[in-house]
Amino acid sequence: MKTQRDVDKWFTEQVLPHERDYLSLAQRLMGDRESAQDAVQEAYQEIVAGDTWGTVSNPRAYMKRVVHNRCVTRLRIKKIPTSAMPETDSLALSDPLADPFAALAMKEQLELASIVLRRMPLQLRRVFLLRRVEGLSHAEISQTLKINERTVRKHMEKAQFLFTKSLAEVENPKEGSALWKFKLQLRK
Repeated sequence: MKTQRDVDKWFTEQVLPHERDYLSLAQRLMGDRESAQDAVQEAYQEIVAGDTWGTVSNPRAYMKRVVHNRCVTRLRIKKIPTSAMPETDSLALSDPLADPFAALAMKEQLELASIVLRRMPLQLRRVFLLRRVEGLSHAEISQTLKINERTVRKHMEKAQFLFTKSLAEVENPKEGSALWKFKLQLRK
């Protein structure tokens, strides 16, 4: 069985000597040094925390792929407009009768979120709902669904991206589309 010392030794000898390459790649992708350093640190954490480090035949190439994936994820998250995500506070109806327009807007927002969630692949939807609605941690979701915690994180990133992208599409459907007609029905 490999010990933490084996991981440290492997990391120091096989991964760390190529740090300049990782930072260069990340900076090219991210556009600024600080974001690049963050992406590389996240990649370091991912590779050392995982259980596959001992099976990697080319640590430099593997690490460059992990850094690339981290950068792509960070760039996707940067592109997601926060205004497209409904605030969780706005989804809770305190007194819908107090403001009928707010109640109608809330109903429409919930219907649109429901449409977006139904479009999402089942496993991504489960992870998303357990995290955002139930408030479970990544570790708790991992135990509940019996999947790796790293897989939970990747599913959550993808689900968040898909939810935001789909919500934007659903909120502004093309005129004449089925979603456009559905939104008209909601407003009647």
